Amino acid sequence: MLLPGLFFHLERDGTVTAEALAPLLSRLPPQSFVRTEARGGEAFDSVRWPVARDAALASLAARRLGESTLAAAQAEIDAAAGDPARLRALARAASARVFATAGADLEMFQRLWHDAGAEEAAIFAAPPWPFEAARRVESLCHVYHHAADGLYAYHAYRGLHGPGAEPAAILVRTAIAMGRLTVDELVSAACALVDGRAA
Repeated sequence: MLLPGLFFHLERDGTVTAEALAPLLSRLPPQSFVRTEARGGEAFDSVRWPVARDAALASLAARRLGESTLAAAQAEIDAAAGDPARLRALARAASARVFATAGADLEMFQRLWHDAGAEEAAIFAAPPWPFEAARRVESLCHVYHHAADGLYAYHAYRGLHGPGAEPAAILVRTAIAMGRLTVDELVSAACALVDGRAA
């Protein structure tokens, strides 16, 4: 069985070990999936590791990193209050910022995000952000966008974690590498989420 959510990526790259995750894994039920109300009732979520937990741990890492851009992004995410359209818009704008920072143009971006409009055009016209700052904000916004979107039948049928797991892992990996978060603190926070406490 795959490790849950972002931990699949963190174990694969050596950031955490299966042994360090033992307190968490012992708390988790067997894998199963349930339908949710997202996407008109077509979405799924994991009973073993709901997608919201990746988002919560990504927010923990973002707080520990202490960057003003991440704090501003988190405030916008919180203001969206789980609304899928608003979270998609935040994810789209964050991706536009990464594309602009990397030297791409709006036309190229619109090939991937067909609903890009005036807000994204303004981002391409503005001075670019530092790449890593833009990428971290993109990761945070995408985790929440994917959490609101839910899992697809593809994920449930194959027992896979959702697409938000990887951007969550990017933030957590960065916080650990920069000495702002330890593996023990991460595992404790994950256990708290499973036990119904805040991370």
